[in-house]
Amino acid sequence: METIKILFLLFASMSSLPVFSATFNVASFNLRNAPSETSNSWQIRGPAASALIRFHEFDLFGVQEAYLHQIKTIASKEYDYIGAGRDDGKTRGEHSAILYKKNRFKCLESGNFWFSPTPEKPSLGWGARYKRICSWGKFKCLENGKVFFAFNLHIDHESEEAQRNSIAMLAQNVRRIAAGTPHLIMGDFNLASKHGAMQKLSELENLASVENFPAFYGPSFSYHSYMQGQDIASSSDFSVRIDHIFYSSKNFKPIKAGLLTDFIPNYPSSMKNPCDNFSESGGRVGYPSDHFPIIAKFEFR
Repeated sequence: METIKILFLLFASMSSLPVFSATFNVASFNLRNAPSETSNSWQIRGPAASALIRFHEFDLFGVQEAYLHQIKTIASKEYDYIGAGRDDGKTRGEHSAILYKKNRFKCLESGNFWFSPTPEKPSLGWGARYKRICSWGKFKCLENGKVFFAFNLHIDHESEEAQRNSIAMLAQNVRRIAAGTPHLIMGDFNLASKHGAMQKLSELENLASVENFPAFYGPSFSYHSYMQGQDIASSSDFSVRIDHIFYSSKNFKPIKAGLLTDFIPNYPSSMKNPCDNFSESGGRVGYPSDHFPIIAKFEFR
């Protein structure tokens, strides 16, 4: 009888111990905004993007080029989101929002800054054609109670000055906002991870890229412009990954990482840019976006 009591107390004490690590999926997905033309319509791509997100079990992820109605399409009841429209700091224009499962995370604080000399308000910077924004959140993992920051961004695609200054501002603000707390940085950088401007991120202590994971899965490029096969192989535009996930290596341990190349089956004949010869069944297929999402499964401790 005494043995049974001891075993009961032992199991009871073990069940009350805190969970020190949690495992979840982090991703970055440039949705491609919602153009008015019929080719690659969000009406077709939206449900496919939503299905991809759920099938691959995104737990926390950043989106780029996302208008508010696109965010609502993929959020549904499962996810909540933070972020502001880049045009007015409220709802207008593209968002670099962060979506997260409400049953796995709690957002404790959030904010935005613009890549410009006046980062506190919607503004253009350093020759960029469009306003560029970074949205960030402070999150509590409900599984282990630990706190981390996540930053999601979309950097200019043309101005080298804007790219260089934006990366420098990002590093400065991550250091200031996260202040030593574990953090994730994700987004469409429009730069390869080894580009000279990206080296500024190396100043952040213990920051690592999931692309250095030994078993990284997927192609060597993340932007494909709805093209495939020989069209991609013959173009220098599709030679590097420009979508990235960085993480604090002391607290996040990647379990797997890669790019998702899922396509949409039964693509309507009225839509342009299908991958006509991609489907084994002979049907037309297309992609949910003109970027492949990048995903990583982390152990957070």
